[in-house]
Amino acid sequence: MSVALGKLRTLFSDPLFIRGRGEMVPTSRALILNDLVRSVLDGLGSLSSVAAPFDPRTSRAKFTMTAPGYIGYVLLPRLTKYLEKNAPGIYVEARAANRERATEWLENGEVDFRLGWIRVPPTELRFKTLYKDRLVCLARKDHPDISKKLTLDLFCSLQHVRTMVHPRSDSGGVIDRALGALGKHLQIALLVQEGLTVPHIVANSNLIAAVPARLARGFIGQLPIRAYPLPFRLPDQSIALYWHERTHRNPAHDWFRNLIGKIAKTL
Repeated sequence: MSVALGKLRTLFSDPLFIRGRGEMVPTSRALILNDLVRSVLDGLGSLSSVAAPFDPRTSRAKFTMTAPGYIGYVLLPRLTKYLEKNAPGIYVEARAANRERATEWLENGEVDFRLGWIRVPPTELRFKTLYKDRLVCLARKDHPDISKKLTLDLFCSLQHVRTMVHPRSDSGGVIDRALGALGKHLQIALLVQEGLTVPHIVANSNLIAAVPARLARGFIGQLPIRAYPLPFRLPDQSIALYWHERTHRNPAHDWFRNLIGKIAKTL
């Protein structure tokens, strides 16, 4: 210890410790060095924790993701159930979808994952397809104008409730493009912010709505509504998990991606 202290005194041109009231006390230079050394050691500790294997049972990791309301409705209850039992320290923040800023948030680390349907994903994003979904028409069971079959003309003549979507949204524009190609368009009577309110509105009115089949399935049986196949062709929705290339090799992120994929298989 004495030899090491002597070398440090020579290196820093300072006694570092001097006698005072029966004990050795640090000099001002020693106190400054103490703060610097602690900072370096803390940094080394962080590096070792990153290199260490990720253990979800003890981890306090936080994951932030964006998702449309109906996808959160389908996935989050099952995710929460799993985390409570197997990874109780994991914290998840689910934000509303934001098409304009989603890629920016993934790039700067404000968001870790994006859930949704992007027909042409940006090249800087990686993705994992979780499940396929399709749109169906939702109407109340005793709708006065719908019997056993929903025709195209009837679908377009009835008034609709619709969730507000971005004009360039894949999920929002697919119906308009398909109907436009047929020389048809929707009669929109009500626009709402949140898709989870749509089944309740349908159940209490003569409005109909085009919604994802998995969302409809969750409310049929709870509300007096039924689902009909759409009377025109639409591509399936490929719901996927998106993340940025910079986090692709992060062990914690890899674990979370695989977990979301496993949960999606149970839907």
